[in-house]
Amino acid sequence: MALSGEFDFMLKILAANMDDFHEFFVNKLSEIEGIGQTKSIFVMNSIKESYQII
Repeated sequence: MALSGEFDFMLKILAANMDDFHEFFVNKLSEIEGIGQTKSIFVMNSIKESYQII
């Protein structure tokens, strides 16, 4: 995957619920040295998921 714009990295995180996401974010991700800023975007529903490389 290639990113453009303001992002350096993108993590796709699968969490069972918002409490689990919050736990990961607060206790894992935000503790990593060198991370200056984060932005979260949540997918509420997925129409199609494909893992085939074209």
